[in-house]
Amino acid sequence: MHEVEYERVLSIINRLHQSGELLRKKLILFGVSNNTRQIQEMLHYHGYNPDIIIDNDKNVWGSNFFGLLVKSVRDLSE
Repeated sequence: MHEVEYERVLSIINRLHQSGELLRKKLILFGVSNNTRQIQEMLHYHGYNPDIIIDNDKNVWGSNFFGLLVKSVRDLSE
């Protein structure tokens, strides 16, 4: 993730953390990518553990990405 984008995302996560909005939320990340890994690290820093990653690529469904199960978007309705 580019530095400007990294800082923007970090700022959003910090704001959500400070407001308490991340509490009691199911945290779902989208896409198996380096950006997702960085967002996961930002969340971990604040003590949050995302629940799953969803991805459109059926080739990654059922795999683990840095400890998170990767599922299809359809799995969200379950």
